[in-house]
Amino acid sequence: MTVDSIFANGAEYRNFDNTYCCNCKKYVPWEESTEDNPVCHIEDLIAQAMFDEKKFPREYIKRDSVKGLTYCTEFETEAP
Repeated sequence: MTVDSIFANGAEYRNFDNTYCCNCKKYVPWEESTEDNPVCHIEDLIAQAMFDEKKFPREYIKRDSVKGLTYCTEFETEAP
């Protein structure tokens, strides 16, 4: 599985990022991250995979083959 087989293009990645990363309670914007409050390790690995596909977090990013949707297995929302 390659990055291209998960995100067909930049728009598909942005949709994933907006749906999961930005709505996850673990989300920390890059510009606000610190050593004590880092960005999500999954989001960091996705960024690294742009240069080295072996770093893509395959164990956390999955594609539902029936619905064709990509999702994060570690996604957490705040309780309503």
